[in-house]
Amino acid sequence: MFRRKEKHDLPKFPEHVIPTFQQLCQALVPSDIGDVRAAVEQHVLDLQSAKAEVVHVNLKLGREIGDALTGLLDQYESFDEKQRALVIGAAAYFVHQDDPQGDTTFGTGLNDDAKVVNYVLNQLGIEDKFLKI
Repeated sequence: MFRRKEKHDLPKFPEHVIPTFQQLCQALVPSDIGDVRAAVEQHVLDLQSAKAEVVHVNLKLGREIGDALTGLLDQYESFDEKQRALVIGAAAYFVHQDDPQGDTTFGTGLNDDAKVVNYVLNQLGIEDKFLKI
């Protein structure tokens, strides 16, 4: 009757995702979160612009990732330092232009970003917000 929630363990990610994500994980002071939020919002707008030129951009998933990250940033001050680093790492990975799987390169370009967000949500115990990939 009850299904176990899917776990999103970082070691199951493609090897090229792990070092990039881990390098981006660093806690920031709460006063810097506005800049991170603005970068996430801008990246969603950039995806929307790219969708006009590149048919295979998964704009729906991009918006869902942006919404999930915005929600995490809204709760940022309630997290401990390790959790804060994970949230910033996920946001930075999403807006990072040189992540290993380009967001607009393939129709699956945002899948790695969504997997990173799901991993962070899992680590934070927020399993009801997992993104469908």
